[in-house]
Amino acid sequence: MNYRIVKYVQLSGRRATVYTLVRTDGNASLFDTFLQECAAQYPNETANLVAKLRAMGQQAGLRKDLFRMDEGLPGDLVVAVSDDVTATLRAYGIRYGNSILLLGAGGPKFVRAWQEDPKLKQAAEEMIAVSKAMKEKVQNREIAWTPDEMEWTGDLTIELDDEQDA
Repeated sequence: MNYRIVKYVQLSGRRATVYTLVRTDGNASLFDTFLQECAAQYPNETANLVAKLRAMGQQAGLRKDLFRMDEGLPGDLVVAVSDDVTATLRAYGIRYGNSILLLGAGGPKFVRAWQEDPKLKQAAEEMIAVSKAMKEKVQNREIAWTPDEMEWTGDLTIELDDEQDA
């Protein structure tokens, strides 16, 4: 599966930049698709999650206390962010310090561990695979941070092998 990394302007701000993934064979981002799937059944939770992410971009930055850390493999930086009130919805992403968040998909969480729910498992494993590919791109200097460490420059595409694909 191939992806483009695109800046999510509506959630980005002076404290953090939010990116999301768009499949090269589609138009909607993984995060937008997640929001669309959840909005009808969980409208309040969806609005709360978006408001929380917008506040991170504009005011709070990507403080650790706003995430469930270590949701993937050791060292892969995969995190989960949920709506604060009920913690019903969970979106998976990759947190790069206090200033860049790469959002993927997610879903409602009613199980103890994401591995127990097929939809959450797919979303988390997808971000784990993206994290591995991102690490390689950074090491190969294909992607770099801007001097203020608020944005990425370079080749903002990700290619996953079928075996890596979640």
